[in-house]
Amino acid sequence: MKSIFMAAALLLLALSALMLFAQGQNHGATLTWTASSSAAGCLPTGTPTCTGGYNVFEGPSGNESAASLNGAPLAALTYTDNGATMNVFLGTTRCYVIQYQEVIGGTLTLNSANSNEVCFSFPALPTAPTSLGGSMH
Repeated sequence: MKSIFMAAALLLLALSALMLFAQGQNHGATLTWTASSSAAGCLPTGTPTCTGGYNVFEGPSGNESAASLNGAPLAALTYTDNGATMNVFLGTTRCYVIQYQEVIGGTLTLNSANSNEVCFSFPALPTAPTSLGGSMH
């Protein structure tokens, strides 16, 4: 009888430790996309001081009023949301959208509509065993 209780206590302790460890883990996601057709050159054509780049936002779509995750517009067609910025828990979902941005003459900022949304679902912890029983010898 004593060994059954010890085994159950050890199992609960191990599951508790696993939950604390797993929920404290940082997870990451790498996004890639195709260049905006506007990225080939700023519009209107011939504008001398025009810069363009991409901004990454956490979804859901329509959340573009929030600050971009990347800070300054990206020239690259990829972005990694690493553990330092993400810190999601197991069993959750995180979504992203991208916008192309042009800044003309240092004062006029134009943003594209949102890209399609991509979401990543992080797996939940395994379910705990149930119906633990035993018999006394």
